[in-house]
Amino acid sequence: SENGILPASGSTMIGLESMNISVENQTAEVAETVQVLDIREAINKSPQNEARIFAAVKFNQSFGDSQEGAEFGITLQAFKKEGDSIPRELIRSEQKLTSDRDPSTWDDLSSELVIPNDAEFLVVSLSARKQGPDSVLANTSSYYADDLQLYLAFDEQTTVGPI
Repeated sequence: SENGILPASGSTMIGLESMNISVENQTAEVAETVQVLDIREAINKSPQNEARIFAAVKFNQSFGDSQEGAEFGITLQAFKKEGDSIPRELIRSEQKLTSDRDPSTWDDLSSELVIPNDAEFLVVSLSARKQGPDSVLANTSSYYADDLQLYLAFDEQTTVGPI
């Protein structure tokens, strides 16, 4: 248990860092990259069918002085590296949900992305955000993710995962 939160399953969970608070903009947010996948070999070996990444995760927040639940998100991004330049984002999928403030319940969120044929890397990120006057109190709560599952599917018969 951490700050009154029990893992959704198992004995560990992902604790997100403290949010960056902007009093001026009345926002508080944190985003963390949790997985970078090099898919160059997998894409090259797969048939010409559409490749996809599936992701599912659960979110929760501890009690605190804030009055509203956080907006949690999962982002899937595909990148291509061209020479020595900074990798170029090819496509992105963002899914968000607003959670409740009950630390005994976990909120489910999932996302899916069709992987472009020229993609080389996939990045999976988790985020938490609060806005409005409540954002100033965002760090009186703690934010967690658990049961992150990632699967790559190359056709109807070929699925890799959980990763």
